[in-house]
Amino acid sequence: SDLRTVSQKNYYNLLFAFHVKNKMYQHAAAAAYEHALRLHCELPGLESLQQQLHCYLSAISCLQLLRAQDAWILEPMQFSDIRVAVNASPKRPRSGDERSKKSTTKLSLVTVEELRKGYLMVDSLVKISQIKPDSAKLHNLSPSEVLGLLCSCGLYDQAFLLAQYHNLPAPLASLTARCITLAKQPSQSSCSDWLSCNEVNSTDEMGAVERAWLYLQQQVEKQPSWDNLKQVLSQVLSAPYPVPFWLLKLCKREDAAATIRICTQYSNLELAVQLSIGLIGAVSGRETADYGLFNSLQSNQPPVYLPYSVFDQVLFQLKGKQDRASRDLYQELVAETTSHFELLSRVTQDYELLHSNKLSSVAMAT
Repeated sequence: SDLRTVSQKNYYNLLFAFHVKNKMYQHAAAAAYEHALRLHCELPGLESLQQQLHCYLSAISCLQLLRAQDAWILEPMQFSDIRVAVNASPKRPRSGDERSKKSTTKLSLVTVEELRKGYLMVDSLVKISQIKPDSAKLHNLSPSEVLGLLCSCGLYDQAFLLAQYHNLPAPLASLTARCITLAKQPSQSSCSDWLSCNEVNSTDEMGAVERAWLYLQQQVEKQPSWDNLKQVLSQVLSAPYPVPFWLLKLCKREDAAATIRICTQYSNLELAVQLSIGLIGAVSGRETADYGLFNSLQSNQPPVYLPYSVFDQVLFQLKGKQDRASRDLYQELVAETTSHFELLSRVTQDYELLHSNKLSSVAMAT
């Protein structure tokens, strides 16, 4: 039957209420979920999305009343491929050919986690539709496409939540680009409107630019993996825009060598030299923890690695430049590496002496 008629007569709601009254919560959740899927397939628009939200919440609430081992429902057979192809026809695949009447689809379980993912997708579309009304009519959207729409609307709180639930890369590059745009055009109110759509833990004295960078910092610090740091650093260097202090601190602690390499790729040789000298100093015992090192170069400590090939890349690029600033940077890095090799030679001699003394002590003891 047509879902518009079903929706008006509330047959699914009656079925849901009947099962809840009889404490058959699994059946009630299944009815609510099937209602959501039919709305998903047959009725486009914002009103349909809002009804789907209600259905998903009802299904989740019912399953949460059950024991963990019973908190599941079966995927309706006619909608078994909907989560793969959103809004796909249950009668025909994308090719247009009629489906075989003998279905070979295996039964699949829908857990509370799957329902939450579906709820989050629909909730994202509702929020997007409130900013871009035409988006409510879009079909066949994957989680990554919805993520892109959220970023285009500036709904980053929802975007990060969606990325987390669906195992998608965090949209830090998009957020960084917005921060840079706002920093370059602080007087344009349209560049800062997106801030009001997200929760930023800031003070009233902060301006829009400071709040934007603080929001980015908070999101990065929630997931400070190297992949996320690399996204932000690459976006900042490609702008080009000065690298924030907090970002540089996180990057050099996570992977100083890779940070230098990225700076070299984007021709920010001054920063590359600064980080190279800092890393050599950290190995020598200056600010060791700031570069993610556990110990410095000492004869009685484990050996410490330095990325000499990365330093060679920096020196190679500097050597090809003729300006005075590049020559000064070249000489500065050469002097630092020379000093490090002298220290390395002394530590090696001390280690060999210490090792020979230990062998002599063992020989005398035996």
